[in-house]
Amino acid sequence: MDRIVDGAWSELDHLLGPRFSRAETDRREHAASTSWIAPQLPDAVAWPASEEEVVEIVDACGRYHIPIIGFGAGTSLEGSVNAPNGGLAVDFRKMNALLEVHREDLDCVVQPGIVHQELNQQLAPHGLFFSVDPASRATTKYPPAFSNSAPSIPSIGCSG
Repeated sequence: MDRIVDGAWSELDHLLGPRFSRAETDRREHAASTSWIAPQLPDAVAWPASEEEVVEIVDACGRYHIPIIGFGAGTSLEGSVNAPNGGLAVDFRKMNALLEVHREDLDCVVQPGIVHQELNQQLAPHGLFFSVDPASRATTKYPPAFSNSAPSIPSIGCSG
């Protein structure tokens, strides 16, 4: 790896500590999907815990021209977690909160790591639910699913 990219990894290691890894086991886990396409490993993996950390990660990768691969649950059928040009897999599992609920508009604001089951559990006290019920509801993460046009009815329903 060249010294420029090593500089990026050093910055990210300093920013994230144990939530940054170049270990092959972590890289392999973040290249695995249910696709027929052979896994192509990223060079490193990051687990941000806040929007500010995501901004720092994107800034660092931009400065060093490092590709970013968003990682949800790894259930991709399209090979979207593959890293044919290397890069950084950004795993959003630690960012799984429901941030805002707008009952009157039937919408909400979520972090990218929230999964279907968690979303509906957190919406229930508001009398709401997300109507799409994928078979993978325990692992479907919404921002990656939306980017792949997965849900056919992206709206929140009212249960009362």
